[in-house]
Amino acid sequence: MSSVEQLIQDSRLWRGKHYRDDHSQQTGNSISSGITQLDQQLHWRGWPLHSSSELLCEHWGIGELSLLMPLLKKVSHKGRIAWINPPFIPYSPALLSQGITPEKCLLLYPSEPDQWWAAEQVLASSAFAIVMTWFTRQASNTTPYRRLQAAAEKGHCLHFHFRPLSSKQQSSPARLRIQLSSSASQLAVEVLKQPGGWSGQQLVISRPESLLFKQQAVKKWPVYHSSRPSYQVVNGRTDIPSIIDPQHSDRLNDDQSIIHQPSSSAPTQPH
Repeated sequence: MSSVEQLIQDSRLWRGKHYRDDHSQQTGNSISSGITQLDQQLHWRGWPLHSSSELLCEHWGIGELSLLMPLLKKVSHKGRIAWINPPFIPYSPALLSQGITPEKCLLLYPSEPDQWWAAEQVLASSAFAIVMTWFTRQASNTTPYRRLQAAAEKGHCLHFHFRPLSSKQQSSPARLRIQLSSSASQLAVEVLKQPGGWSGQQLVISRPESLLFKQQAVKKWPVYHSSRPSYQVVNGRTDIPSIIDPQHSDRLNDDQSIIHQPSSSAPTQPH
């Protein structure tokens, strides 16, 4: 590769609006997000490698992780994933349903003064393929964010930093910044900043059906049947089994909310 080609491929070089590098995937600058709609709007056709990307959310729990699920699934078979101070504890069965191995995930909750230091150490360790961070307190200047960017480069790691939408107007050294908002089963995405290209792209992505929580009536909950006598909740809710042994029914509260359904040979009075 000539010196001119090397200069063109440098991630720090700004490029014109109509310039499109169709070889970005081959140069190793990015990795596909696994979402075709998103890749088409990103100049590098995917998440920038070995750098920080910011996801700005109006609030947590709007489906922001669904944007990363294809990537998490892809890398979990090869490397480990670090979750630093997530607002909610990751649900292992849900991760498994998406093909993500929980054994490859490390969950960290450092104290508030140590959050930035811990994230920097994890990023620079080269022990993780992806590091995701949520900080309870935002930095007043860009120095800590620059340190995280440098640590991601040193550790050859993908860093996704989740920040509140109120940080939108603040300067950031992150190579990619994306704003997220949610409406029903869809996730609205706006590119605020990206390497090598213009920003302002907007798209709407449908969240996977398997990630949407659908509450069912109690009567539709699955019932476990066994050879032991069953129990029934009678305070307006039915068909919920209990695993309490009849021999220890005296340990129940006096509110009589759980009643033993006896066999034909047993007394008919409730415990």
